[in-house]
Amino acid sequence: MNPTSIHSHFTPEGWHTVTPRIVVHGAEQMVDFAKHVFDATGDYRRDMPSVISIGDSMIMISEAGIRKPTSSFLYVYVEDTDETYRRALQAGARSLEEPAEVPYGDRRSMVEDQWGNTWQIATYLGGRNVSKKRRTSEENMRKIIIWRRIDLTGHEACRLYSQDTECHLEGTAVFLHDHKPAILSYEVVCDSNWNTLRARVSGWVANVRVDIDLVVDREHRWRLNAIDCPTLAGCLDLDLNFSPSTNLLPIRRLNLLVGQEAQVKAAWLRFPSFRLEPLPQVYRRVAESTYRYESGEGEFVADLKINSVGFVTNYPGLWQAEGSTAT
Repeated sequence: MNPTSIHSHFTPEGWHTVTPRIVVHGAEQMVDFAKHVFDATGDYRRDMPSVISIGDSMIMISEAGIRKPTSSFLYVYVEDTDETYRRALQAGARSLEEPAEVPYGDRRSMVEDQWGNTWQIATYLGGRNVSKKRRTSEENMRKIIIWRRIDLTGHEACRLYSQDTECHLEGTAVFLHDHKPAILSYEVVCDSNWNTLRARVSGWVANVRVDIDLVVDREHRWRLNAIDCPTLAGCLDLDLNFSPSTNLLPIRRLNLLVGQEAQVKAAWLRFPSFRLEPLPQVYRRVAESTYRYESGEGEFVADLKINSVGFVTNYPGLWQAEGSTAT
């Protein structure tokens, strides 16, 4: 017997029999929170309850007024518990339980949002004890991308993976520069908050060998091939001039809500000189998958399209993603 077919004559298409309804002061901000943390779809509606979808489920969010604010307790299944938990904290939620595996097959965490709602965030592990090493390997396989250069002949492949408490951005770019071949491999290592810790770039441009080692200490002081770079003090992100990969770092670190803007200063590794210098940047999230990016105090402006991981998929006039394991 199919319950959906039984109830279809008295429920709107796409709705389930039971739909949670949350009443809060600040419904518009609540909708933004759900979209940012859970990739919810749907928009805020001023004069009626907003309807959003998280996965295959709908939630109604209403502005308090006629109805008193309520506190809700919701159990939400997501693809990546740890990542969703991190996004919730960055969006202002308070941790109640850190991610951990529980006996009935879920990896679960719990947070309380600014409106007093409790969210249990879980990923079902298939009813078996999946080791952290295996789970991490499976997650890492979903974070690979390849770009085509638009302004030059070339391609670049990159992957993002985690190891213990560190995040690794690793890739190789092969392209023509001044009609001569170049190949540059890189690895950027960040802490769990996406602050750059160290990086390496190696390869060659024509017949010139490239070997660069970068190290950043806890006070965000930078060293290039063991030489201090005092002008970069306070920079949190590395920006590789020859690659679209490193825009992911401030995008992940800032984790902006739609409409929010942040000014940052990156350590910019220029190409082809490989000089390291500070670069003022502005990131503004204009849509769920679009950031307006400015650098050099407005000298360069572009709208960057990103995927769910944070990789840029379209960098106007420079790079275009040709394939990715993420949406």
